[in-house]
Amino acid sequence: MAGSRPILHLPVAAALCTGLYAVSLAGVTALQAAQEAAITAARAPLVDATNRVSVSRRATLDGLRRATEALQAATDRYRAAVAASGELDTDLAALAAQVSALTGAAAHLAQTQALPAAPGGVGSVAPPPVQGTTGASGL
Repeated sequence: MAGSRPILHLPVAAALCTGLYAVSLAGVTALQAAQEAAITAARAPLVDATNRVSVSRRATLDGLRRATEALQAATDRYRAAVAASGELDTDLAALAAQVSALTGAAAHLAQTQALPAAPGGVGSVAPPPVQGTTGASGL
């Protein structure tokens, strides 16, 4: 054997393989990034629609909350009116009982009542004496 030769082809081959692997990974990464950009662009209308639906849902929920509060306030006012109506019914029933009692008492009174006689004549009335004049008419 002639002298030993360094084995350079193995490290060079390993470096070339590593370089090719790095280039292929960079290519795959670029393709994947382009594919993800295309997917994101394709989904943009869906994202916009989802955002609009979300805003619309919040507005609807706010409207429902306001309507619920208004309905509760109306219910409270109605309950107060019903309570006042109940008190009025009670007062009217008491008044009806009083009127009934008075009507019964009035039925026992005489049908005619003699009124006292009024004085027969009116006396003469003298005009009051005048103390002064205004001077407006020249007198």
